Amino acid sequence: MGEWVETEVGRGETGKDRAGRELKLSSLLMLTLYSTFPSQTECANYIRVLYPLNRTHLLACGTGAFHPICAFIYVGHRGEHVFSLDPTSIESGRGRCPHEPNRAFASIFVGGDLYTGLTADFLGRDPVIFRTMGHRSSLRTEMDQRLLNAPKFVAAYLIPDNDDWENDKVYFFFTEKAVESDSKGRAIFSRVGRICVAC
Repeated sequence: MGEWVETEVGRGETGKDRAGRELKLSSLLMLTLYSTFPSQTECANYIRVLYPLNRTHLLACGTGAFHPICAFIYVGHRGEHVFSLDPTSIESGRGRCPHEPNRAFASIFVGGDLYTGLTADFLGRDPVIFRTMGHRSSLRTEMDQRLLNAPKFVAAYLIPDNDDWENDKVYFFFTEKAVESDSKGRAIFSRVGRICVAC
């Protein structure tokens, strides 16, 4: 399975898309899909979050060589061949993207809000589920091992309960060490976390 990584290119250089069409790169950002990484190091910027923000922009967040960053990428309207980074949109990706490229995490973009399940610190000791970006204030789970104990996030999905969008929920699927287990080995359990979208 491939990963998106960021490579620097000079202003005004050209590249080709998958169909072989020539594209002019107006920024210093080019995303490339690598299927293997024998020569890549962990210090590269691995794009881990990539969602359509609206009809003309993408939200992209990367590990930023252990300093997560996010930015908006202008892709133009349908039929346009544009791909440019908005330099004014670059901001910290902490809480939106993991620090490491191989760290398990899950995310989903719903109604202008980004929901992520990840470890928020560099050492991977602060597992959280975040809601960021939208018009509402940011939220995160409390720091409590009974809520999230060394989770490995697998996926996040929006699952409607009924026709009323205010009842929609985001479900996080993950595994974690069971705190209720009496054995010293601590079993690994599959879990589902649910977050109300309209709350």
